[in-house]
Amino acid sequence: MCCRSDESQKIWNQSTSDKTDSCERKTKGFVSMTRPKLTKKIYLMLTSFVLSLFVSTNAYTSSDKQLYKAAITSHMRCQQQTPPQKKKTCLHAAQRYRRFIRAFPHHKKSYALHWYLGDVLYHAGSYTEAIKVFQKVRSWPHKRQHRAKAASSILYALRHQMTAACRLGHIKRGTQPPCQQNISTHPLPFPSLLQAFQKEAKQFFQLVPKTHSDYPVFYSQSIYLYFLYGYHQKSRTLFRSFSSMFPTHRATKELRRMILPHHARMRLKLIIKAEQHFEQKEWKKAAVSYEQVSRMFPHHRRAAHALWNAQLLYEEVHAYKRALTLCHHLLSTYPLFRFRHLIPPQIKKLKQLTNKRNKR
Repeated sequence: MCCRSDESQKIWNQSTSDKTDSCERKTKGFVSMTRPKLTKKIYLMLTSFVLSLFVSTNAYTSSDKQLYKAAITSHMRCQQQTPPQKKKTCLHAAQRYRRFIRAFPHHKKSYALHWYLGDVLYHAGSYTEAIKVFQKVRSWPHKRQHRAKAASSILYALRHQMTAACRLGHIKRGTQPPCQQNISTHPLPFPSLLQAFQKEAKQFFQLVPKTHSDYPVFYSQSIYLYFLYGYHQKSRTLFRSFSSMFPTHRATKELRRMILPHHARMRLKLIIKAEQHFEQKEWKKAAVSYEQVSRMFPHHRRAAHALWNAQLLYEEVHAYKRALTLCHHLLSTYPLFRFRHLIPPQIKKLKQLTNKRNKR
């Protein structure tokens, strides 16, 4: 029984080993038969993918070139045409530039095309849209080729808008030289267009060097607007710096002819007004007028005298604190004042008077 069992065990082991060998042969045969089919499928998939990429890139470059050429040709045509037809062609070129930028926003020529778009819109007369595009070009990261031109173009576009608004009557004081009646004696608020101009001018002066051809143009324009809207002290200080930077510029002569006589007339009026109040024994009004003279014309040779008179009149009306502040200002601002030796005893006197009042 035992031997038989051993024989049966051997037969069983042999049969199982034969089965496993046959299974392995079948599986090996299956793998070897199917492997070429799988590789062929993968190969076909890869080739189709590469071909699709190639076709898409070719299509991209072809459409890219077509749009670019169409936009450039219409831009060149716009520059050659006369004003009646120019606007239509420029708008057509702007439309093509926008199509290109919309289709290929990350193109390598996107920066230059934005500049071209702004230029076309500027020549078409749509200044608001041109300003937006120029602002984008000016603040473009890591690009400086068209930055200065974009900054100056913004100011030119705003100047065109100001002249148009002045003609229509939306702005009473524009960019053209007015008669003396239009000049304000008191500071007036700037309209929105002029506020935008002054804001953009500040950025322009920061970006552009003083040697730039448009620097004196917009600097003088800014001075003129300050003068026109009643900011006479600021316009005078800006004019001084402008005349020191550009002494031979034609705008210096024009501004000198306009600003200095007006300032002289204003100063004379204020002095006469102060003297009239003094003669009528209106001490407080006279003090205010004298102080206004020194505040509006701090560099004039009579400014220190006006300030001295103002503090004396404030003392007369028992405004000791105000007189004391004017004395300190006189001492610190005008070191070559004729009656400078009288200021320290005057300060001492005013302090005593204020202490007496406080004790009461």
